[in-house]
Amino acid sequence: GNACFAYLTHDPTGQPRPRFPQLPADSRTVVLDIEGATTLISFVYDELFPFARTHCKAYLDKHWDEDALQSALNVMRSEASQDVTQPDKYPRAISIPPYSQDTKEHGIECVVKAVEWQMDMD
Repeated sequence: GNACFAYLTHDPTGQPRPRFPQLPADSRTVVLDIEGATTLISFVYDELFPFARTHCKAYLDKHWDEDALQSALNVMRSEASQDVTQPDKYPRAISIPPYSQDTKEHGIECVVKAVEWQMDMD
């Protein structure tokens, strides 16, 4: 898909100024890196991480068979497969098994553990 990024341009005096992004007309989702950029980092730790810990499993259970979720999880699977090969750097990295309805419960358990591990590493 098409992506959109905000970046800096320079005014005529050479001073940096933000150039605001223009989203593609068919955009349905916007992902922001908010940690310290749009809000206090404490909000991420005090509000967003606890929210994710509370709701992650239920969300995965409800949407497990959806292509969009599995597409996102494939990225996590790929990153996790690299992390587990570096135990000195990532001693508690969690492997995420391939998608299968037969192993849904185990898959969700692994994803939840991986998400929690990533939050703990932050």
